[in-house]
Amino acid sequence: DYRVAVVLRDVMDLEYDEIAEILGIPGGTVRSRIARGRARLAELLGNQTTTDERHNQGRDA
Repeated sequence: DYRVAVVLRDVMDLEYDEIAEILGIPGGTVRSRIARGRARLAELLGNQTTTDERHNQGRDA
């Protein structure tokens, strides 16, 4: 689950080895999940930004 790994790292500020121990998975898997989770989050936020920009442009007209 990408979400849990990202939250443990970026919100809870845990080290990769701590996350690996908590989740019971190898450190490499933790790094992969965090990278994929961050990429997905950036994708979602990018789409949201585009939607917000279109919404704001409509207000200016």
